[in-house]
Amino acid sequence: MIKDIWAVVPVKRFADAKSRLAPVLGSHERGELARVMFEDVLDVLMQCDGVLAGTIVVTADLDAAAIGRRRGATVLLENEDGGINAAVRGAVARLEPSAGIVIVPSDIPQLSPSAVAMAADLISKPQTLAIAAASKDGGTNLLACRPASAVPLHFGVQSHFEHRRTAQQSRLSVSVLPIP
Repeated sequence: MIKDIWAVVPVKRFADAKSRLAPVLGSHERGELARVMFEDVLDVLMQCDGVLAGTIVVTADLDAAAIGRRRGATVLLENEDGGINAAVRGAVARLEPSAGIVIVPSDIPQLSPSAVAMAADLISKPQTLAIAAASKDGGTNLLACRPASAVPLHFGVQSHFEHRRTAQQSRLSVSVLPIP
């Protein structure tokens, strides 16, 4: 079996991350939290080598790039942080047109290898999308699709619904991932 499903992890600059926590955490603490969460995500993805062709980290943060390289990820270094949607589009542009993609935000908590394997299995056929919603704002915690460019990206508040809507309009088979 040819592995042609790639994990893509867009990483915001650690210094700019977790700004919603500013009332309770200082800048250094927020950066450290973002770094630790990113390392947790990479640890999980590196356990999925039987499922994934590899992991691509897209970032403008030199520390995040170094961490990604040390962990065995391919790193796409951005000149500036253009946001999650632009970061993922940059990674998709480098993949084979038929490849699958599992997009995992760098700060998703409680990611498990079984969730990644489930997403990869659900997109083993063309014209498929698997998605997990964020519980608080209707965002997207994980999005997997084949082909990688199957749907326009809408990460942000209420993106879960927008991703599903555009996938259905494109006649993709949509599965909702039952992960927390």
